[in-house]
Amino acid sequence: MEDHEKFREWVTERGVKIDGITAHKFEGRGVGIIAEKRLKADSTILTVPISALRTAHTLPKALQPLLKSAPTIHGILALMLALDTSPTYQLWCAVLPTASDFESTMPLHYPSSLQDLLPSASKALLAHQKSKLKADWAFASSHYPKLTYDDYLYAWLLVNTRTFYFLPPGTKTPKNHDDCMALNPFADYFNHTSRGCHVSFTAEGYKVMTNKVYEKGEEVFISYGNHSNDFLLAEYGFILPSSEEPGGNEWDVVSLDDYILPLLSAEKKELLKESGFLGNYVLDNAEVCYRTQVALRAQCLSTRKWQRFMDGSDDGADDQEAVNEVLLKALKRYHKDTEKYFKQVSATKEGEESHRDMLSRRWKQISNLLQREIDRIQN
Repeated sequence: MEDHEKFREWVTERGVKIDGITAHKFEGRGVGIIAEKRLKADSTILTVPISALRTAHTLPKALQPLLKSAPTIHGILALMLALDTSPTYQLWCAVLPTASDFESTMPLHYPSSLQDLLPSASKALLAHQKSKLKADWAFASSHYPKLTYDDYLYAWLLVNTRTFYFLPPGTKTPKNHDDCMALNPFADYFNHTSRGCHVSFTAEGYKVMTNKVYEKGEEVFISYGNHSNDFLLAEYGFILPSSEEPGGNEWDVVSLDDYILPLLSAEKKELLKESGFLGNYVLDNAEVCYRTQVALRAQCLSTRKWQRFMDGSDDGADDQEAVNEVLLKALKRYHKDTEKYFKQVSATKEGEESHRDMLSRRWKQISNLLQREIDRIQN
């Protein structure tokens, strides 16, 4: 942990204030933050001034002319990291995840055969990543042809997994929120949980305050947002335990689009599209979402009766049994498919063991979520 101690001294010299927390290496999980002492609730444990951040506004002079033409802020920040050989940020670079860390965790590094076995929501996010990366790399390599793809990919994944939402004081929110990014020293050590410490941003910088009492030696978390495990897998390369387990994901959902949309006629799809209810059907830890109920009722009921449900003049109780019958068939079909995907992952030798283990765990979680909802409806 010598590198981490040197890094702590380095950030402190740049105005970062650290109170009662320190970096800690967890076996099999990388580095996170633990309490150095008992921390009271609502205590400020970290402040990072804007001057310590790396953003599009801190680009070296050579890259500043490219800012307006770059496809994404993500891509230009990655280019900044990939080209940086100055000693200024060496201590920060020394504590970042390695390329092999990303290779063993990120779906972007999975072989195509395993990428095909990702849950649909993760697969869609991965496709978006690939599209962004392709455009960013084309831009970067056209301006710096000697830059290698592997070096750029590593930098691109650092930006993808370790940036915080950042909006410079006095500026308008851009149309693309993905362009609001900052590399945030020491704060990027924090691991994620469903409900973690409070992170706030002001004109002065970032502040992290405890959300509860933390005992000495206890890991201290922040929340990266209310994200499903499919999102966390694609964007960060990890998943949280199931909601019923300690530290489980309260915000986990399973996409049902692949099993609900095929049930809908073209006429009903158009009806749902016009009313803003086409797609994005999910099952959370408690039940299927309201959008799913709306879609199934659109298919099962007359348009007039469906409209009464939509405007609130009919609570839908009389039709729930018929809706549940259709829903149950869809859930059972999906549950059967999860068993198939689980077997395919278990049978293959493609990719790294860590890839296969992650996929197996995720499909098991999805299977359990589906089974709980099936049991709830049947009972």
